[in-house]
Amino acid sequence: MMTSGIDEVLARGLRAGCYPGAIAQVSRAGTVRRAGVGSIASHGRDGSPIPPAQREPVRPDLHYDLASITKVFTAITVLSLADEGVLAMDEPIAALLPAFRTSPKRRRITALHLLTHTSGLPPVWPGWQDAGMRARSREAILADIVAMPLRWAPGERLDYSCVGYITAMALAEQATGQGWEQLVTARVLRPLGLAHTGFNPLRHGVDVADIAPTEFRPALGLRPAGSTHARDAASASRPDSAADGVDLTMVRGTVHDETAQVIGGVSGNAGMFSTLADLARLASALSSGLPGVLGRESFAMLWDDQLPRLLGGHADAEAARNGYRHGAGLCVAQTRAAGPDAPWLRSHTGFTGTSVVLNRAGDYAILLSNRVHPTRQAPDLAPVRVALTRAAGLVEPGGLAERGGLAEPGELAEPGELAEPGGQA
Repeated sequence: MMTSGIDEVLARGLRAGCYPGAIAQVSRAGTVRRAGVGSIASHGRDGSPIPPAQREPVRPDLHYDLASITKVFTAITVLSLADEGVLAMDEPIAALLPAFRTSPKRRRITALHLLTHTSGLPPVWPGWQDAGMRARSREAILADIVAMPLRWAPGERLDYSCVGYITAMALAEQATGQGWEQLVTARVLRPLGLAHTGFNPLRHGVDVADIAPTEFRPALGLRPAGSTHARDAASASRPDSAADGVDLTMVRGTVHDETAQVIGGVSGNAGMFSTLADLARLASALSSGLPGVLGRESFAMLWDDQLPRLLGGHADAEAARNGYRHGAGLCVAQTRAAGPDAPWLRSHTGFTGTSVVLNRAGDYAILLSNRVHPTRQAPDLAPVRVALTRAAGLVEPGGLAERGGLAEPGELAEPGELAEPGGQA
């Protein structure tokens, strides 16, 4: 049953300092409700506080940086290519990417390993901090990323990896000869009618006033007190002085994730912006099995827990260690978003303060916030996400999930909520 508690859930998060503002939309048994609290921004472009009376309230049509929810779009795009035989989910990616021909372990990595975070690739790429790297071409940057050494053998551990999803993007581009933005648009956004979702919104005519800002992160490294953002290598020896010619910039309309930013805002790990209405369309399409976008087998890979087939007898231990199970793109029974003991729920979260939780019955809970505004030093957002899922009534088993038992239970933590810059969830 739909409850009336989503307003209070968002209000509690606001009082706790989790975000300057947030909007949410939930659906249960066909009843849809929206709520919003707080303001679009609490600090201005120069990092100074905006007087409360002058702050603009949130609106349901705002565009938010999705951060790692981008990975869901990446997975759907790659799986659609597999449907057409352009690439194979279980075949070594070394056939298309020479960087994976350099060792026996690398030659074993498949596209399915990439989408389930079981490839052994590291979580993040530290090269974003290198000022020289920022001046290189996109091709050179991607070559550096996909050449990163493995942390584990493929199929050994579940280890959340932004590098893995960037590699999945590189694989798709190599297989098709097309650019990533073109692929995602043609294979996901256009078929699902997601007209307000995409990369680099400012380049596509979205007004900056319609985009929620993220972190105060000046281009040359000046930072406000309390920020943990690492300074650019080129400015490491520069004084923190506004008179030093430093551009005081609040990130707004460009991707917050540092690696995606260096790549140009179009990446497989992060970079997409969207609205409540478009994410609701995505959630509904996922609940329906993505007809016309993915075939039955590919959708099952996306939705169902893939750890038993990839990790074998230590799948349960890895799920417990990480705190969630994983399909080829969606988290399974993610306790810090879906709540405990909810194996019928699928989800994904984003470091910027976003999340989508859904089931196969058409119910969902969507949260959009800019919790990294003005800095990433905000209280844990997990209690808000779980409370929203409960207020939406999604913790009650229902629909196909209750009847069919679509996945095994998972537990505990939210994947990839990395405090370390450069590979955020």
